[in-house]
Amino acid sequence: METPNLDKARKEVAEDLVLRFRRDASALGLKATGSLDKSFGYKLVADQIEIFAEEYASALNTGTGPAKTNDRASGKFERFKTWAKAKGLRPLTTNKYGNKTFAKYKNNESVYDSMVWAMLKKVSKKGIDKRPKNSQLGFIDKIVQEQKEDIKVIFTEAYKKDLIMDIKSLKLK
Repeated sequence: METPNLDKARKEVAEDLVLRFRRDASALGLKATGSLDKSFGYKLVADQIEIFAEEYASALNTGTGPAKTNDRASGKFERFKTWAKAKGLRPLTTNKYGNKTFAKYKNNESVYDSMVWAMLKKVSKKGIDKRPKNSQLGFIDKIVQEQKEDIKVIFTEAYKKDLIMDIKSLKLK
């Protein structure tokens, strides 16, 4: 049985979910370098929709456990550093009078690297916690849950149209 209406519905649902993921990630402030936003996509495979994104989208959605790889070897340090710069994070440093001030990245790259390394070390050791107060975590699951009933209705209607078309084609034969 051919299912043109169901295929069209699957494509529309996939496009809508990807659009919602991008919009919510941006609204939650998860857009620093733009790589997460650009990475959301979909692929229609057989009778399924496969939605994909950067690996860390899952970490933002559900949290993570401790890291299992070497941070320098896997390139995490440079990605983390790029993210921290894009977010405008700056380390605190102590001046010659003992006062704490924000370090300037251009003048103090080693202090900046130390800050990034400390942040990465904590995330690598403890992972990213899933905390109820952090509305950023679980944003993918939230969208899927909100859309679940609508998706069922869309697919049911599309399949119904395909069945009707199939039955009509049988009567004509």
